[in-house]
Amino acid sequence: MPAPLVTNANDAPDGWVAFVPQRRLLGLRAATVETLIRLGFDVAALLVVVALVRPLASLAIPWALVVLVSFAAAGLYGRRLRLSALDDIPAILLGSGVGLAAMSLAHGPVILRAALGAALAASLVILGRGCAYLVLRHGRRSGVLRRDTVLVGTRTRAAELVGRIEAHPESGLRVRGVLGARQPGLPDLPISGSVGKLPGLIRSGIVDTVIVGDASSKEERRVIEA
Repeated sequence: MPAPLVTNANDAPDGWVAFVPQRRLLGLRAATVETLIRLGFDVAALLVVVALVRPLASLAIPWALVVLVSFAAAGLYGRRLRLSALDDIPAILLGSGVGLAAMSLAHGPVILRAALGAALAASLVILGRGCAYLVLRHGRRSGVLRRDTVLVGTRTRAAELVGRIEAHPESGLRVRGVLGARQPGLPDLPISGSVGKLPGLIRSGIVDTVIVGDASSKEERRVIEA
C-alpha cells in the first residue's frame, strides 16, 4: 500500500493523516457516475420502445418520464453494493405498470399498444440493467468507481469485515480505515481512532462511504442517528 500523503492539514481531523483521494471521473463521485450509467441504459431502453411501438407522439415523452419517475420512486437509482438485474425486476414491473396506467388514462384507445409498450419496456430495461451492471462491476474492480470507505464500531469483527470486502472488489469498496476497533489482525490502514472523530473525517472529504458494523455502544448508536 502506498504511503498516505497529506492533502490539506486544515481539513484533516486532528491527529490523522489525509491521503490523496481517488481521481474522480469527470469530477463526479463514483455513486453519481453509477446512477447516471443506470439512468442512461434505462433511457436507451425506453427510446427503443418508443421507436418500435410508436405510441401517439404527444404521449411518448410523457410516458417515458412517468416510467423513469416511477423507477426513481421505487429506488432503482439509489446507492447499492449488490448489483443484480433480478433484484430490480419487481420495481421495473411496477414502473412499467404505472406507465401503462398513465397512458391508458391519457388516451383510452391506445390501451393495446400501451400494454405492448409496457411489456417491451420491462423486458428491455431488465436486459439493459444486466448490461449496465456488467459495466459497473468492471469499473468497480478496476478502481475507476472505487469508494473510499471507513468501518465504524466493528470491534472483534473488524478484521473479518475488511477481509470480506477485499475479497469482493466488485463491491467497489476500498477500506481506508477502521474506527473504534483495537484488536490484532487488522491490516495497516491510513485511518484509525475513536468513533467520535468521524464527523471531522466526513467533513474533510477523505472518505465517501461509512459502514457501521456494530451498534452495541451508546457512542456507535449516536453515529447511526447522526
